[in-house]
Amino acid sequence: MARVTINSREDAIVYAKAHNIPIEQSKANIYSRDRNIWHLSHEGGVLEDPANEPEEAMWQWIVSQKKPPINLLKWKLASMQARQFRSMERNGPLSPAR
Repeated sequence: MARVTINSREDAIVYAKAHNIPIEQSKANIYSRDRNIWHLSHEGGVLEDPANEPEEAMWQWIVSQKKPPINLLKWKLASMQARQFRSMERNGPLSPAR
């Protein structure tokens, strides 16, 4: 059997595809992911430079702060409305609408 030399993630992806080995990674999604009961960590690709932010595809167990879920937005709106109502109550009793 011929000796195989794999020097990079890209080499490993090419080898896996050539030998029909199922993997999650691709050249566009090159990260390795380590999952356990407490967390999911990513390694590789743009993350090799600490100055880079995570890409959207990395948000798998939680939601990016840039795109909060609709339910969270509704909760925040209801919370703000409740605070405004309590503030109005403190300024005196509310009169019925006429």
